[in-house]
Amino acid sequence: IRRLHNLAQNVFRQSGTRIMIYESALSDLVVSGELDFFNYRLFLSPEQRICCLEHILTVLETTDAPIRLVDGGFSSDFQYITNPCLILSDSVCYVRLENKRYCDNILTLNDKSVKMMFERFYEKIWDERQDVVIGTRSEVLARIRHYKTSAALIAKME
Repeated sequence: IRRLHNLAQNVFRQSGTRIMIYESALSDLVVSGELDFFNYRLFLSPEQRICCLEHILTVLETTDAPIRLVDGGFSSDFQYITNPCLILSDSVCYVRLENKRYCDNILTLNDKSVKMMFERFYEKIWDERQDVVIGTRSEVLARIRHYKTSAALIAKME
């Protein structure tokens, strides 16, 4: 875990990474303990949920990487997809498919025109959809702290 943390910190510091998080992923984590870790479904105990949220906060508080929180949905096309995911980088672009299976549902797209289409879509959401995207760093961190407090309350009840 320390190695992953150090890797994440270095990536955020050196690469110009921007982070967009679905708020529903955080609420699912708090309520059910479900976490998507590189396309594998994990279920965390209440104590592990608190630890995970603390770690997310630490990473976000100690980096200057821009962050956005998607509150609700930005497209009805993704409304019923339980775990939408898109990764864009210089070397790879992939999208998660909705194929009724949780694992092995990632499609790698290295076609330049497809990648450009996703980049334009991402930029539009990032810059122009203030109706569904929270872009104030302090508000994003406050929401994550709220989820951590909620996870602690659930842990006390169990």
